[in-house]
Amino acid sequence: MENLQNNSAQTLKKTFIEIIEFYTSPSFGAVKQWEFDIFLFGKLQELGVFENKNDIYEIVSKLKITRSKARNLIYESNLRNADKQMLDTQLKQDLKNIRFLKGSSYLVGIEIENPLLMDHLKAKLKEKGYATDGTFSPEMVKLSNEAFVALIEMYLDENSQEAIKKTLIDLGYEKENSFRGIVGEFVKHAATKVAGSAGEHVASEYITPLIDGAVKQLSELIGKDDRDGK
Repeated sequence: MENLQNNSAQTLKKTFIEIIEFYTSPSFGAVKQWEFDIFLFGKLQELGVFENKNDIYEIVSKLKITRSKARNLIYESNLRNADKQMLDTQLKQDLKNIRFLKGSSYLVGIEIENPLLMDHLKAKLKEKGYATDGTFSPEMVKLSNEAFVALIEMYLDENSQEAIKKTLIDLGYEKENSFRGIVGEFVKHAATKVAGSAGEHVASEYITPLIDGAVKQLSELIGKDDRDGK
């Protein structure tokens, strides 16, 4: 764990004291092993031992544990430290890194290694009345176009929605009148343009401007002439 060396002696000393205090409270050895594992895992995260705090493969490799234990450590650690706002922020970032899926009734695939964040996503979709498909992998969830657009809408205020709607209409997306309808049309078009015949492609170039409400970037990305030519 060479990354530990990037911390100052003062930081390492402080962390060591916190570990000792946790283990000896209320008495030496009284803390349950699993609780101590979670606490120690959190300290390793704080010290930057892992390049990505939620990268299961990296955690498995560095700690020499099973994938199941790595997932449980990530889940429990995040459960204790992450609030709703933090999870929403993490989810927004992951939504920018979707994949368009070819040959599936689900248009969008999202890979999320943080199991707590995955539960957070599924809860939001269930609240909005949408189902997900997670049978392929516990880290990959597949969404319909409608469900994905509902998630995008969640991150935009009314003014941003109107600005995006107007921009997309100006770009030629006129078949629908509602925000969800127009954005859904754009997402389908982006999927067709990006996926081509290769199956799955990262589509962040098209999705990031939508989630961020960056209308200027949308206009630069795809013009009306390009849309009319499809």
